[in-house]
Amino acid sequence: MSPSGSDSNNGTTASTPFATLAQAQKAMQGSSIKTTYLMGGTYQLSSTLALSDKDSGESWLAYPGQTPILDGGNKVSPGITITGNTGTSKISVRGITLRNVPGDGIDIWNTSSDIVDSNTIYNISKNGIVIMGDSTGINLTHNLIYDIAQHAIQAGNDPSNNSNHNILIDSNYIHDVNTQSG
Repeated sequence: MSPSGSDSNNGTTASTPFATLAQAQKAMQGSSIKTTYLMGGTYQLSSTLALSDKDSGESWLAYPGQTPILDGGNKVSPGITITGNTGTSKISVRGITLRNVPGDGIDIWNTSSDIVDSNTIYNISKNGIVIMGDSTGINLTHNLIYDIAQHAIQAGNDPSNNSNHNILIDSNYIHDVNTQSG
């Protein structure tokens, strides 16, 4: 993918990238290709990147040496959701910057074996990353999370509807959190 790509491309090489997250997601669903590399630049989100059971096994990765930025424009919330009915999504999000979201940055619900690693998440009006529901085996590692209005990482807050297990939260760098005033 590239901000200067085209959704009429085949999206299979660095010289023929898609332009939108929606086109890359559509191409991976039902395909044997399960990795999207995001090239550097800013991707203006027009809607939440909603990953579900249909996206099981997908990886959303920064192209080596580049910094892709997903910008919610203070309109799109959450920035990314990872949800599953079967609890087996196995989705990876790595090396991506997510910013300017007027709600949660990343919401993870009822999934397992997801990896959120080496991302930068900032200027978020609620929580950086939220894990809720029956989620197991989630790895949140090496993320830089800052300028967050509420919690950097929230793992469950409703004991009647929460059975998170084996959540690894390690080596994240967090600062300037709970920036709400009043």
